[in-house]
Amino acid sequence: MALQYMIDFEKKLIANCLRSLFYFSNYEEDITRSLYEIKNRLLDGKFCRKNIKAVSY
Repeated sequence: MALQYMIDFEKKLIANCLRSLFYFSNYEEDITRSLYEIKNRLLDGKFCRKNIKAVSY
């Protein structure tokens, strides 16, 4: 149960990252570069916690 909670939490973090990218980015290159950064952070185990404050619902 705790593992599922952690997975759901990380999915929400990623969704917030993507949502903030599309709301605050004007250029396709920026979005692509940011998506690569997210992928690299995921691989490194670092998630986009800094972007959570940018978009809150």
